[in-house]
Amino acid sequence: GVDDLCAACPKRATGDSGADGSCAADPNAIDERVLDYIGLEIGSVYSFSRLLEIVRQRIAPSALDTICLGCSWESKGWCAAGLESGRIAG
Repeated sequence: GVDDLCAACPKRATGDSGADGSCAADPNAIDERVLDYIGLEIGSVYSFSRLLEIVRQRIAPSALDTICLGCSWESKGWCAAGLESGRIAG
């Protein structure tokens, strides 16, 4: 299955995510890269506001090419735009 973020993926919406609805990117690998990059620990609990603060402080838009490698969202530029504007759209 897919999580809430992947469910809204532009590739899934246009039907080009794969014949079975899967994604070419490995969501678990992307999750691991994000956790490593921003220094979060699996199993730890963070408030949403704290996570936003961490993302704003530790992820530069230029880092998304590496962190989000293979993610359909990255190529759309929306994530970089959100980071540059200091907000994450919901």
